[in-house]
Amino acid sequence: MQDQPDTILNKTVQDQLEIVFQQLPRNIPLFLFAQVGNNDLFSQAARELIRAFREITPKIELREYDLNHDLAKKWDVYRSPTILFDPERYSIRWLGAPMGEEGRTFLEALLLIGMENSNLSDQALNVLDKIESKRDVKVFVSPTCPYCPQQAVNALKTAVEKPELISLEIIDIQCNPDLADRYSAQSVPQTYANEVLIAQGAQPEELFVLSLEKMEQQTFFIPDTDAELIETDLVVIGGGPAGLTAGIYAVRSGLKAALLEKGVLGGQVATTPVVENYPGFTSVGGKALVDFMVSHALQYVQIFQGEEVMDIQPGEPTKVITSRRQFLTKAVLLATGATYKHLGVPGEARLAGRGVSYCSTCDGPLFKDKNVIIVG
Repeated sequence: MQDQPDTILNKTVQDQLEIVFQQLPRNIPLFLFAQVGNNDLFSQAARELIRAFREITPKIELREYDLNHDLAKKWDVYRSPTILFDPERYSIRWLGAPMGEEGRTFLEALLLIGMENSNLSDQALNVLDKIESKRDVKVFVSPTCPYCPQQAVNALKTAVEKPELISLEIIDIQCNPDLADRYSAQSVPQTYANEVLIAQGAQPEELFVLSLEKMEQQTFFIPDTDAELIETDLVVIGGGPAGLTAGIYAVRSGLKAALLEKGVLGGQVATTPVVENYPGFTSVGGKALVDFMVSHALQYVQIFQGEEVMDIQPGEPTKVITSRRQFLTKAVLLATGATYKHLGVPGEARLAGRGVSYCSTCDGPLFKDKNVIIVG
């Protein structure tokens, strides 16, 4: 069968890509594994797309084998078709064919590998550097999904940046319906790491990397900064509901504000399994409620999480010294919240939530018509 690149890429696109590929410093080895009689339509689609790109640039090298070849055994390839991207350098594979919307992902993969540059933002790189153990990533996609390329490219960037730690499988659910069923990936994109679901839907780059680091889906990303001295109108100390609300109101009132929280954002609400007395929600998880609050606050106020206030030096301006930097501010607002007071008696920790309670207004109704001891 003769190459037919014009059926896939029009002349204008070819000319533009030719200029881009000329700038690539290295070749891009591709290995296509396909077995006759097994997903032949997908194998042919993958073959034609790769050939179309090879018509544009000689820097794309293609080797094709069946599943019985020694290289298939060496790289543990057992599905047809499978594309490996520079397998001596990276652990990136595509199960299926880059058809439809996924053609964009395939092009991004070629460029990232050819440039030897992940193009991750500085914020994403800072988070990625915190990952010290291996991550085996699976991104489930579909040729008809316009959101899938964003998530697949996020994963590609991390696999290019950290090839020694991150492996990637991009899985076409139309070509591999059994895998889609096994992972309940009928709605795409879905992302797994080490067999744990870490994301449903497409994410911004920084949120994806944070989800990969935390090994669970993250709903907001707090940008980090290396600034050692920050000038502001107001420093809010405490990231619970009161502090977050204060930050929002301050900025909406025209002030420049910074919010500091040494621990977990949300205060006691964040550790409450179910909240049933917050206006607007008859029942909501504490963490989910905090996520709403933090996402709202981030639209207004800069949040510095993980920074403990070490000293406050009153003056004009007042200096707030944290574990990481200094703030010069006109005012300080304390919203440090509270923690439960413990008696320190035997059995207290074991019976917490099983008869020992710390919030009379929250848990009082549970003890109606029962004998209780109130301390304090």
